[in-house]
Amino acid sequence: MPQLWNWLSLATYAGNKDSTYLWTATIGYATLTLAVNASYPSVPVYLIRSARDEKETKYIFYNFNTAVPASSLFNVPSECGTTNGDKLGCVARATAIANAKVWVANHVPYNQGADYGGYREDCSGYVSMCWESAKPGHTTSTMYEIASPISKDDLQPGDCLLYAAEHVVLFGGWTNSDKSEYQAYEETRPGRVL
Repeated sequence: MPQLWNWLSLATYAGNKDSTYLWTATIGYATLTLAVNASYPSVPVYLIRSARDEKETKYIFYNFNTAVPASSLFNVPSECGTTNGDKLGCVARATAIANAKVWVANHVPYNQGADYGGYREDCSGYVSMCWESAKPGHTTSTMYEIASPISKDDLQPGDCLLYAAEHVVLFGGWTNSDKSEYQAYEETRPGRVL
């Protein structure tokens, strides 16, 4: 069992709910509850973390893959450095994707006039947050300061797709072998079709 899931060895069965089996364990001051698919008990559905004096957090598993991730997901770009005192977005690819999922899980709305965790709630603020760049984040027209062009064949999860005049998204990965469809994470206006 991967170290991340070791707490499950301490969990106890807590019944069933909505076609899921619930397993719960208290680790320190936090209680973790994992719901697994009743028909496929090795497939997690959601995880709830509750702790005293904190808001309960629910993580939904939209996609769960038991395969070991490619080591490239944990690579940090070799070009990391600083420009004009701004921390470049040099984080591991897995960290960028994990950061992207935080706003998804928290349903952060698009709002250029607001911020969440210090980052603008727009497309470039979102990618800046994913890359852990300086707050409040770059704009689409300044994103080139922390990004450099690559070919379609070189795209990996955690890279961005940038149209500097209008929009930027975080590349999540190819969904087919001929690289004609992909998954992306983005902050966009409600109702906008891209």
